[in-house]
Amino acid sequence: MERTATREKARPLIGLGGVLAALPLVAAIVCLGTLLLLLQTSRITSAGYGNQRLQQQRDALLYENDQLEAETGALRSLERIEHEARARLGMAPASAANLVYLTVDVPSLGLPPEAVAPADDEQAPTGSRPWWRRVWEWIIFR
Repeated sequence: MERTATREKARPLIGLGGVLAALPLVAAIVCLGTLLLLLQTSRITSAGYGNQRLQQQRDALLYENDQLEAETGALRSLERIEHEARARLGMAPASAANLVYLTVDVPSLGLPPEAVAPADDEQAPTGSRPWWRRVWEWIIFR
């Protein structure tokens, strides 16, 4: 009989008052989890916008680079350079009378003697020179 009497006197561990006491703690944990999720979502969204902004800047810089390369190509064209030299600088192609040949001392260059072309009086006769050299000299001295 004693056994049954002790069972009747036992109280439940959590009653209605315990549930009400744990409710604010559970609500705080749920709110904290929701706040953490909102914070993470906000950071991911702002990082996405930052990434999109950087991609737009990269695209703009790539476009500007392409434009500058096209402009550089146009400025490097030989026709444009010749036109600028004639029009703005007053230059003209050199004639044979305007050419000046200089004799250079080979040791001052630091090159071996065989690396330097022979002087005019030491050149081989015209018949033994390659055809392309004869054509080149004909074009230059014309």
